[in-house]
Amino acid sequence: MSIKLRHYGRADDYERIGRFLVTSGTPANRDLNWLRSRWDYMHTHPALDRATLSRIGIWEADGEIIAVANHEDRPGTVYCHFAPAHRATLAAATIEYAEQHLRGVDAGGVEYLRIYAHTEDDALNHALMARGFEHDGKSDATATMTLDGPESIPEAPLPAGFKLLSLAEQDDLVKVHRVMWRGFNHAGEPPAEGLIDRALMQSGPHFRHDLTMIVVAPDGNYASLAGHWYEPVNRTAMVEPVATDPTYRRLGLGRAAVLAGLRRCAAEGATKAYVGSEQQFYYAIGFAPGYRYLRWSKSFK
Repeated sequence: MSIKLRHYGRADDYERIGRFLVTSGTPANRDLNWLRSRWDYMHTHPALDRATLSRIGIWEADGEIIAVANHEDRPGTVYCHFAPAHRATLAAATIEYAEQHLRGVDAGGVEYLRIYAHTEDDALNHALMARGFEHDGKSDATATMTLDGPESIPEAPLPAGFKLLSLAEQDDLVKVHRVMWRGFNHAGEPPAEGLIDRALMQSGPHFRHDLTMIVVAPDGNYASLAGHWYEPVNRTAMVEPVATDPTYRRLGLGRAAVLAGLRRCAAEGATKAYVGSEQQFYYAIGFAPGYRYLRWSKSFK
């Protein structure tokens, strides 16, 4: 078997890597890779450095993708994904590739690399130690929730005057921009140029307007927003992003938006939901601790 290493080209490889993550995945994430939905979300996130996408590495065998090493927003922080049969044999190769092509540079001009490895990925964790990486105590947590049909997910009541819709029913980018800006704790009113970012976030081929829930306040502003992604092959849902305007917090609006989106995903067949967070908010609405990626760091002086 001949293994070929090459750089990523979005036009040809975006969907191919997405399918690779699907076919190597399971509803319990036993493949240890990303969910396909996280790959989709990455490509429309405003923080993504699109100029460096070509630095992503792809390993192929007989024309099939068997491993990927990619940054999420910009070089310096890396995730590695493998077909199960190739995890042990390619772990060291993906690390070496990341050291050569995916380093970041800190404010002091020092090159660094941080690679996240699933806690159960013995091959990658051992290879990182062997190449001089140190676990720096940081981790990337994911919470999970089992979905037993839409009827298993409670409906959350809204205060009088508020209404729950999806972006398929009403999509005002100005209001989306405002709730996202304020919901992520930026002061004041959002800058107008940010509207481009909000349009970008809705531009992906797998973005679902009907799975992005909004709570509309009595004054017409969007008080809360909860995005949901559904992957039908493995029947998994992912919650991302979630934002509630500080003016309207502690009213149960975020809870109502998240649960409503999960009910829609469950109605389409989702049996498992994920959120990349360990905030108490998610545990309070039915999520439980899931899995973690440990962060390994190395500096290059």
